[in-house]
Amino acid sequence: MPGPVRIGISRRGEVLHLLPLLALIYSFLLFPPEVHFYVFGINLPVYRLLSILLSWYPAWGFASRRLRFDIADGLILLASVWMAVSFMHVYGSGTGFVRASGNIVDFAFPYFIARAGLRTPGDVRTLFLLLVPGLMLAGIEMMVESLARQFIVRPAFTGIFGHMPAYDNGDVAGDLHIRKEFRLGGLLRAFGPFSHPILGGVVLTSTLLVYLKGGIRGWPRFAGLAAASMGFFALSSASVIAILASAGIYVADFALSWFRRIGWWIAILFVLLAAFAVEFGSKGGLINILIRMTIDPQTGYYRKLIWQYGLQSIANHPVFGIGYAEYDRPLYLVPSASVDAHFLAEGIRHGVIVPASLMAAIVITMVRLGIAIGQGRGTDRDTLFAFNCALFVLALSSMTVTYFGEARIWFMAMIGIGASMAQLRLVRMPDRAAAVPNRPGAHSPAR
Repeated sequence: MPGPVRIGISRRGEVLHLLPLLALIYSFLLFPPEVHFYVFGINLPVYRLLSILLSWYPAWGFASRRLRFDIADGLILLASVWMAVSFMHVYGSGTGFVRASGNIVDFAFPYFIARAGLRTPGDVRTLFLLLVPGLMLAGIEMMVESLARQFIVRPAFTGIFGHMPAYDNGDVAGDLHIRKEFRLGGLLRAFGPFSHPILGGVVLTSTLLVYLKGGIRGWPRFAGLAAASMGFFALSSASVIAILASAGIYVADFALSWFRRIGWWIAILFVLLAAFAVEFGSKGGLINILIRMTIDPQTGYYRKLIWQYGLQSIANHPVFGIGYAEYDRPLYLVPSASVDAHFLAEGIRHGVIVPASLMAAIVITMVRLGIAIGQGRGTDRDTLFAFNCALFVLALSSMTVTYFGEARIWFMAMIGIGASMAQLRLVRMPDRAAAVPNRPGAHSPAR
C-alpha cells in the first residue's frame, strides 16, 4: 500500500500522460461508428483501432514498474482470458479467437490505458476539464437532432464512409439502417455520434456529478453540466434514472454534511434495508415499482422477462456460455434478441466467470475508493467522491442497458481510472496544497 500523499490539481504542463486516454475518448465523441476500417476481415472503428495502437502505453507502464499490479487488474485479465476461452470452446480455436479479439480489445485495452494515464485526483479534474468541448459537442448534436426531429450526424458520415454492417449472431447480415423513434410528445430519440441513443445518454449523464461536485470550477463546470444534461435527449429511462440518481446523491451528500456522525456507509446500509423492505413488503416488489416509473413501462416489463430467461440460459450454460447464439425464450420474445442488461449479456455470452470478475473488480474498486474518500477532505475528497458516484451511476445503468461500442470503452475506462485512484491514501489538508510526491523521484503512488 503506498504511503499518504498530498495531492493538488495537475500542473498545466503535466498532461502528456493523459493524452492516450483523451485521444481514445475523443475518437468516439467526434467520429460515429460509420468511420471504420477493415483489417484482415476484422471491423475496426476508430476507437478500436486507437485502443490497439495505444496498447503500448500500459504495457510500458507495467514493464517499467511505473504501474503497480492490482487485484482489479487481475480480475479484468481473468475476464479477458475467459472471453477467449469461452468463444474458442463454442466456435473452435481459430474462429473463436478471432471473434473474441474485438471483445477483448474493447474490454481490457481501455481499462489499462486509463490505468496507465491517471495518477492523482488532479488528473481526474484535468481529464474532465479537457473533455468539456467534446462532451458539449456531442450533447448539442443530440439536442439539435431531437428538437429538429431529424438525424444529422450519422447520416452525414454514412454519405462519406457508407453504412455500418448489421450483425446477426455475430455475423454480418447486411447494412445497418437506424430508424426513427419518437417519445414525449414528438421528440426524436437522438443518436448524435453514438451507436444508440441509450448509450449516448448514459455516457453524457454519467458525468453529471463529476461536474456538479468534482472540483471543476468556472465556465467549464457549467458547460460540463449542460453537456451532461443533454443526455436527456436520448429519451431513455436509463438517462432519466442516471440524472435522478445523481441529483439524489448530491442532495444526500449535502444533507449528510450536517450530520457528521451519519456517514455514507450508514446511509448506504439504510438505503439497502429500505429497498429490501419495499421488495418484500409491497405488492409486486421493487422491480415492478421501478418499471411503472420508466418512460415506457411496456419496455420495462419486457426487460423483466429478459432477465428471467437470460438467467435461465446462464444456469444452463454456466461455464462457457452460448457465444452469439440466441438464448431460449418464449415465441413472443423471439423477434428481438437484444439483452438490455450488461452483466446478464456477458453471462449469456461467456458464462459466469466474465460478469462475476467484472462485478468484483467494480465493487472492490468502489469500496477502496470509499475508504480513500473517508481519509481526505476538500477538493480531492470531492473529486474522488464525485467520480465514485459516477462509477456507481454507470453500474446502476448497466442493469437496464448493454454497453457496446463506445459506451463499453467509456465504462471500462472509468473502471480503470477508479482502480488507479483506489490505490491512493489522502492526508487531511487544505484545498490549496500543492502536489508532493510519495517518495524522491516518484510522481505518484498510483504509478
